[in-house]
Amino acid sequence: MVKREKDGLNKYIKQCVRDRARRRVLIALLAICAALVAGGVTYEMIKPAITVTAQPICGM
Repeated sequence: MVKREKDGLNKYIKQCVRDRARRRVLIALLAICAALVAGGVTYEMIKPAITVTAQPICGM
């Protein structure tokens, strides 16, 4: 009886460790995606400002 309870506890601990590792990977991927989106949005918001401040080619 004790052996079966011990096996169940070990299985539960291994599952928790596996879940924690998977959660860490998902959080890292989410952080990378968020940084890419923030960088893209920042770049897209800067582009019109660069266009407005640059001298036109035609001279007007």
